Amino acid sequence: MASVCLSLIKHRHKDQIVVGGDIARRTMYRHDGEGGLGLGYILESWVPRFIEQANEAGYDGQALFRAFFIDNPRRAFVFKP
Repeated sequence: MASVCLSLIKHRHKDQIVVGGDIARRTMYRHDGEGGLGLGYILESWVPRFIEQANEAGYDGQALFRAFFIDNPRRAFVFKP
């Protein structure tokens, strides 16, 4: 997933990326003991790895994190009555 995001960034799509996860089934919850990744997976596991890989690729990983989790969703999910 991180490599896909980095490829999109390389092709100038940084402002169109929003990261999320699928936790629709109970088996995906960590506490059920069925091996699910849980709700915290993205922030606890994926984000630190992505920031590291982005930094290694010459990007500002923290700025990209802010774009994917704050700035881009703010634009994508704006409510205009």
